[in-house]
Amino acid sequence: MMKNYYIAISLLISAIVVSCTDSVEKYDNWPEWKTQDPVTVAGEEMTETYYTNYVGKKRQLTQDAEVDFTGFEALEFALQPQFWEFKSDTKARFKGETGEYDLIYDATNELLYVEQTDKKFPDALYLIGANLGHAGAGKVISATWDSMHATPDNGMTCRRVSDKVFEISLYLGENFAFKLFKHHGWGTHEEIEIWAEDLTLDNPTLVQGTEDFVPGPLFQPGIYNLKIDMNANTFSMQPQNGQSADINFAVNGKEMGIMPGVASCLGVALELKTGDVLTFENFGDISEMIQPDFFENATEDQAAFRGMAGTYNLYYDLGNRLIYVENSQSDYSDALWTCGSGYGHPAAERVTVHGWQFNTGDSYQCVKVDEGVFETTLFLDNDFHLKFFKKRGDWGTGIGTQTLDPLPANLLDKHYQVDNLSSIGNGHFTGDLIPGKDFTPGVYRLRIDMNKGVIAAVNKMNEDDIKSLEFKVNGQLMQRSETPDFLEVELELTQGQEVAFEGFSYLQYMLQPEFFEWADGQYKFRAVSGTYRISYRSDRDFIYVERTDKTSYPDAMWLTGNGFGHPKTDGNVWEYLSVDNWGFATPGQYLCCAKTGEGIFETTFYFHAFWGAVSFYLAKDNWNRVFNSSEVEIVSLDGSFGRANGYEADGGNKENFGATKNNIDKQYGVYRLKWDMNTNTCTFTRL
Repeated sequence: MMKNYYIAISLLISAIVVSCTDSVEKYDNWPEWKTQDPVTVAGEEMTETYYTNYVGKKRQLTQDAEVDFTGFEALEFALQPQFWEFKSDTKARFKGETGEYDLIYDATNELLYVEQTDKKFPDALYLIGANLGHAGAGKVISATWDSMHATPDNGMTCRRVSDKVFEISLYLGENFAFKLFKHHGWGTHEEIEIWAEDLTLDNPTLVQGTEDFVPGPLFQPGIYNLKIDMNANTFSMQPQNGQSADINFAVNGKEMGIMPGVASCLGVALELKTGDVLTFENFGDISEMIQPDFFENATEDQAAFRGMAGTYNLYYDLGNRLIYVENSQSDYSDALWTCGSGYGHPAAERVTVHGWQFNTGDSYQCVKVDEGVFETTLFLDNDFHLKFFKKRGDWGTGIGTQTLDPLPANLLDKHYQVDNLSSIGNGHFTGDLIPGKDFTPGVYRLRIDMNKGVIAAVNKMNEDDIKSLEFKVNGQLMQRSETPDFLEVELELTQGQEVAFEGFSYLQYMLQPEFFEWADGQYKFRAVSGTYRISYRSDRDFIYVERTDKTSYPDAMWLTGNGFGHPKTDGNVWEYLSVDNWGFATPGQYLCCAKTGEGIFETTFYFHAFWGAVSFYLAKDNWNRVFNSSEVEIVSLDGSFGRANGYEADGGNKENFGATKNNIDKQYGVYRLKWDMNTNTCTFTRL
C-alpha cells in the first residue's frame, strides 16, 4: 500500500516538471498584441502641445469636405456635433466655415475639440461655465468655472451658422451654469459677456437665468443643442438624447407653467376655499411633497385644502419634488411670513432655504388658524435662525422673540448677539428664534400666538402648557403698565436682601448692576432700603429700577440726556438709546441713580456719541440740577468722560457731563459713575 502511494507521488511530480518545461519553451509563441494606431486628422498626427497636457495640430479645413481620421476607437463620440457630421468609423464631414483651426485631442477621454480662439464676435462666440462637457463624453468634464481656461472644455467654440447666428452641442449636468463670450476670455458684461437676461429664452422650463444660464424646472441632464441668434436676440435649447421637455403637471385639470417672478418652479393659480379637494396629475405621491399646514387627508394624488378662502399660487419644485402654497398678496392679519436660515420644507426633512430671502421656497406663508394665531410646519436644523413678518418682503414688519416668548424654553430660545462698537462685551437681542439647549433637528409645528405672546412648538408640548409667560419678582406678579411694552411691580426692598426673579431667561443681560449684584448664587439688592418700582421693557429685555417712596434729593437722584442707554446694550441698535430726547416719560429716557450709602449715588449706562450729554436732577420731572459739571471734582482714569465737550472752547460744557474734548475716539462704552456728595467728587470708570 505504501509503495503504491510513493509511485503516485512520483508520477505527479513528473507531470508538473514536464508541464513547466513545456510552458518555458513556448514563450516565443505568444500571440501578438494589437498596437494603437496613432491619432491623425487628414493624415496629420497630433504632435503639438496645447493647454500643457493636451496634444493637437493646426489644420486648414474646408467646409463640407470629408476628413479622414485614424486612431479613434469611437470616432462618432469623439467629435463635436456642431462641427462634424459623422460618416463612418474613419470619416466625417466638416460643417464649419473654411479656415484654419486648432484640433485638440483629449487622450484621457478620447475627445476631439475644434477651436479658433483668435477670432472675435461677430465671427465667433464662446461658452464658459461649470457642470458641463463635450457632447460625446456623456458626462461632466468641466465641474467648475476655469478662470485660466486651462482645458479645451472650458471655453468651447460655437460654430457660426450664418451672420451672428451660432450653435453648439454639449453635455449639461445638474446645476449647470454658463455664460456666452464675444472673445475667448473674460470681460465686462457690456462689452464681452452675454447674459441670460440679454436674450429671449425659447423654453424657460429647460433653461433660465439673469446673469448665468441655469437649469429650468423641467431640465434633465443630457446632451443639448444650443442655437444663439444675435440678430433676433434669441436663445434656443433642444434636448438631443431623449430627455423630455413636455411633461405636463396639472392641478384640478389646470396645467402648470412658469409664473412671473418664480422661474425655478412650475406654478398655477387657483381659487380655493377651505375643504376643497385638489387633484394632482403626474406628480407621483403628493403626500410626500405637500405642506401639512395647507393640506389634510392626503392620498397619492389628492388632498383637501385647509387654508382660508382666496387666490393661491401652487408651485412645484421638480428638483426637490416639493409643493409650496402661497398667496403673496396676503399680509397681517390674514397671514405671517417666515424668513431666516437653517430651515426647510417639512417634507424634505432637510434645509432647503437659501437664507434670509423672501423668494418662493425661502419664505413660507403661515396659515391663520384663529384671530391673531398662525401656524407653520418646518424642518429646523441645528443652527436655524427664524423671524416672522407681517408683510412679505417688508423688513420693517418683522416680529420675533423680542415680543414673543419661545416655548418650550429648553427647545426654542432667543438670540443674543455680541457685536459691538467698543469691544465692551455687551450685545443685544436680535429677535431671532434659535435652538434651545435641548433642541434636536427635526420637523416642528410652530404656533405664533399674538394674543398670548408666544411662539410654541405645538408638536413638542402639551396644549395646556401653551400660555402667556408670567414674570414675578419676589413672588409678586408683574402687571401691564400704562406705558406700552412695559410690565411693572412695586416692592419694599431691603439693602442686601435676596431678590428672586421668575419667568426671565436672561437676567445677566437685563439688570442694572448698580441695583443688583450676583453673590452666593443669588441676586442681592444693593441700594438703600425703601419702596421701588421694577419695570421690565419686554420688547427690548431691559429691566429698570426707580425709587417711589422718597423721590427727591438727597434720597434720590435722576439722570436724563441724550446719547445714552441701558448699561447692557451695545449701541448697535440706535432706537435703544435716548437720542435728542431729554425727559422723564419712560424708563430708559431717564435713569434713577441707586443710593447705596449716605451721600453715595451710583449709576451705569452705555454712552454712544461724542456730542451726547447727561445731567443729574433733584427729582423726576424737576429740571433743577443737583449740581453742574463745573461744580464738582471729576475723577476719570482715562480722561474720556467728564465735562461735556460743548461750545465753550477750553473747559467744556459748564452744566452737562459727557465725552471730554480731544477724546472723541474714546466716546463709546459703558461707564460706571459713583457720586460721593460728602467730598463733592464724581468718579467715572469706563468698564
